[in-house]
Amino acid sequence: MASLSHKEIQKIFANSNSNDVISTVDLLMQKPDNNTFILLFDLYINTENKEIIDKLLSVFILITDNDAVDYIVNIIGKGISDDKLLKLLGVIWQTKLNFAKHINVFVNLMDKNNYFLLVENYTIIEEIILENEVDSEIINSNISILEKFCEDKSKSTDVKNLIKELIKSLNNVL
Repeated sequence: MASLSHKEIQKIFANSNSNDVISTVDLLMQKPDNNTFILLFDLYINTENKEIIDKLLSVFILITDNDAVDYIVNIIGKGISDDKLLKLLGVIWQTKLNFAKHINVFVNLMDKNNYFLLVENYTIIEEIILENEVDSEIINSNISILEKFCEDKSKSTDVKNLIKELIKSLNNVL
């Protein structure tokens, strides 16, 4: 991981100088490894600096190592803001990473009420089921989850319709 120690990188990332942070991100991406992913995804979770977030998203799109998938899914599980989640989902569907074993994570996100976030998420689920063979038991389980989400009276008609379309897509792969 570059020529900086983990501690030195964390110290730079704690710095408010976005130029230093962005330079360090560039340095890390010259020879990325699993520690690089951990550092960058932790930085994404913890920063509110728009320049740094934009830089990280541009780096995330370029990641081709499927080892990063678990780290990305971990970010989703940390309950980040809808804004950061929306941006991350936009990156996920643009990568060629395989999220098939995590389809449940994305299905569970369909319980949110943010329509734009759900459209991005819908796209990811569609790609997962079109590009991978997903076990029929998993598909059926996810259909049941989505049907429960549709029963939620607090959901808008648009959100419910999107969920119903996803249910149709999932049924089509059975």
